[in-house]
Amino acid sequence: MHSSNGQSFTFVSYNLLEQGLAFGAIPWVMVVPSKLQDEAENFKEVSKLLSSEYRNCWHKNMSAGNYKRFRRLWGERMDEVPCESDGSQGNAAVVTGLPAVTVMGTDEVEVSGRRCVTMRGILRRHLKAKSSSSDLDLAERVFAHVAEANRNAFAWPLRGQRLFDVCTNGYQRGGHGDDLAPLLDRFYGPSNEEAVAVEDSALAPTKDAGQSLPTVQVPRGTGADLIVVQEYDFHHAAEHSPALDYLGTGQKLGFGEAMAAAGYHAILFEGPKKDGAGIGVFARATRFRISSDAGAHAGAAASTTSERLPSSDGATVKTISPGDWAPGAALGAFDFQEVHHPCNSNPSEFSGAPVTVPLADRKHSAMALFDVLGAAGTPTGQRIALFGVHLMTTSRDNPEKVSAAPCLNNFDPECQIVFIMPQFK
Repeated sequence: MHSSNGQSFTFVSYNLLEQGLAFGAIPWVMVVPSKLQDEAENFKEVSKLLSSEYRNCWHKNMSAGNYKRFRRLWGERMDEVPCESDGSQGNAAVVTGLPAVTVMGTDEVEVSGRRCVTMRGILRRHLKAKSSSSDLDLAERVFAHVAEANRNAFAWPLRGQRLFDVCTNGYQRGGHGDDLAPLLDRFYGPSNEEAVAVEDSALAPTKDAGQSLPTVQVPRGTGADLIVVQEYDFHHAAEHSPALDYLGTGQKLGFGEAMAAAGYHAILFEGPKKDGAGIGVFARATRFRISSDAGAHAGAAASTTSERLPSSDGATVKTISPGDWAPGAALGAFDFQEVHHPCNSNPSEFSGAPVTVPLADRKHSAMALFDVLGAAGTPTGQRIALFGVHLMTTSRDNPEKVSAAPCLNNFDPECQIVFIMPQFK
């Protein structure tokens, strides 16, 4: 991307898959080898049962309390999950930290009077083996494969470092790491003699093994100038995303802190649920400054700046929530407050009057106004208005109208560069 004064910027948009969904037992994430599938008479049918039970009971079961923690029980053996007595006369066992979840057996729980069967339970009850192998043996082997995938692919120490390396184009690796090369090539261009310099006003895509790749090369170890990520729920160190030594310095940091240490303003724009998840924006601090003369944030928008950052370029860590915005402010998160026509079993039969989309399903936009900095770190007089959104397809709902257009009017008309980074799922 080029500005009107000839400066070039690189940018990347990436759906990270939120950590709350990053485990192998989720039906649309689960990968079972074809060899195991072929041992079953009815694997496709059981896959449909798994998807139905998960969506209906486990995915967004608000009655369970912490629904993100609850959904992970779907891929567990309940006899291996920490439990405690509920203190009742019957002395029922409830999951520690989830008092609304009563354990009914190795593969079943009850929430608000509703029984929920785990993935292992569905496999053991319904999977049928073709040969002399017993049904239960096959079910246990499928379950064991998924559990192993969780340990080897989705464990945060592995996944968190990999995501940091992708976002920063191998910053911590000093440009090395052959295991990530195909993915880095996809985002930053091939690191070989066929790559070209950033000199065209547009990035003409080229085809390689069915993927659209940029013809522009960003040297390994040098991240994009602007990065927008969706499904970002690990901005700060937490139980599901503990601090790691991302930079190999011996200092453990949260993900947002690590991005700041790598030289980026790291900003989380929370979604309507305000649950620590949303859209992440990372802007290289040597090239962009959060506009300071666009107005002040209201309330919590005077967000936190880490005191532990080993960065000297002014990079900051911020969290912005819907409602933390006043006209003219440089950073804002906006709840789209979509309306839709609810439908029952037939998607083409709507109930009539439109209603607001439930909070758990609503979408939002991240908007940030940056001053462009010159070589000496001084403002050039140009600004960039950056918009990040995470939109769903109509297969997820049937919104009557979703539009970010009204939000555009709240920004300084002197902005010289505007671009939008959508992520369709």
